[in-house]
Amino acid sequence: MTSAYYKWTRDRLSTDSVIVHAITRADTAHDLDILHRRNGYHCCGFHYCVEPSGSVNTRSIDTIGHHLSGWDAHSIGVAPVGWDGKTSLPEDLEAQADTLLDILFQSYSVTAVAAPTLLGIEGYDPLLDFVRESNARRTVS
Repeated sequence: MTSAYYKWTRDRLSTDSVIVHAITRADTAHDLDILHRRNGYHCCGFHYCVEPSGSVNTRSIDTIGHHLSGWDAHSIGVAPVGWDGKTSLPEDLEAQADTLLDILFQSYSVTAVAAPTLLGIEGYDPLLDFVRESNARRTVS
């Protein structure tokens, strides 16, 4: 078993945030799973993949994901796939992603963070607006 494989099968011991990405390299959760497997992982590194149709595919929420270096061990990764993060979200994708963030907030009392913000990347205003508006409806007690 490679060390990369082992690292991403360990239990995730805490949840400090939900990291929301815009995935441009894959149109479906299956495509993203294939990309991650080609890079040596045993499955997709994101805990949740939301497709443009609104369907949600998951990996084990209890294990460490592979979605943002330095954040993997203590966050949940959400990837709306088939969307570039720079244009407005497809309606079904937005509704399902927002519902998922509601569920995660209720379960973990954490807010979402847009990955481009953490990476210092500009040009993802629709993704940033979606995360900002989603967080504004919730308060952490």
